[in-house]
Amino acid sequence: YGPHTAGHQAPAALHLDVQLGGRVVTSAPRLNGYGDPLYLTWGRTTIAQNTVTVDRKPMFPYDYDTESIWECDRWRDNVSDGELIWFRPRRLFSAVRARNGNVYPGTVLDRTLVVTHSYVLDVFRVSSEKPRQLDWTVHLVGPVSAPDGSRPCRLGQERGYRHMRNARQLPWRKDGVMEWGPDDCRAQVALVLPAGGQAVLADDPPVHKGKSLGELEEPMDQHTLMVRVKGSSVLFVSAWSLTADLVWVGRVVGGTDTPVAVDVTVAGKLDRWRFPVVGVPQLQG
Repeated sequence: YGPHTAGHQAPAALHLDVQLGGRVVTSAPRLNGYGDPLYLTWGRTTIAQNTVTVDRKPMFPYDYDTESIWECDRWRDNVSDGELIWFRPRRLFSAVRARNGNVYPGTVLDRTLVVTHSYVLDVFRVSSEKPRQLDWTVHLVGPVSAPDGSRPCRLGQERGYRHMRNARQLPWRKDGVMEWGPDDCRAQVALVLPAGGQAVLADDPPVHKGKSLGELEEPMDQHTLMVRVKGSSVLFVSAWSLTADLVWVGRVVGGTDTPVAVDVTVAGKLDRWRFPVVGVPQLQG
């Protein structure tokens, strides 16, 4: 959640990586060092990370075109610090909440994660002074196929977006489930789309091949799953299965400035969560 104090950090406040069974299933951009031609126009963009991009622009301090790979807070006489609201490791579940209002002027990003024994629940609140284009993204590692009924779409030529290929708008209206990855490590995410939102799947640039830093397996190509909507107060909800059982997100009630209630079902068991505006999440049943 910040701050951004060195050039080898990405504009990726509230970024989330997910690993299952010792294998990475979502990831940040994989590049060939600082000399990679995509370092600035892909690796140093927010859309290439697993967080929310506002108005198609990277977060501060990479919110403008620069030829320097070492851009950081002190170069701009500003700060990108966020705030840890709380961190609660518990027996039945663990939870963390952080927010950042400095990487996009006039906009607050607020993310809460709950980790149980069988799934991760992600509640991402975005509040802004005026309506903005908001793109919630996650980058899936491994093979993935677009659902039937998907159709081609354009994502634009802004930094980061120009490198995503074969973009398809998914046929989801209110929610959807995506599976991906190799046969021996299938992963799954269930999404609830905000009102007026649409889901998009696109191919990321080919990853740099070759093992590094002690990796045991060759890296796999990555793909962008994006939920995009225009608004000033938007709630994104997703759940990630940590077992072979499918996870489903049912009822979602609330908003960015009110308590949020979410129903999650795994293996026929219903969990009912409440995320207050102030205080830690509560498992109610």
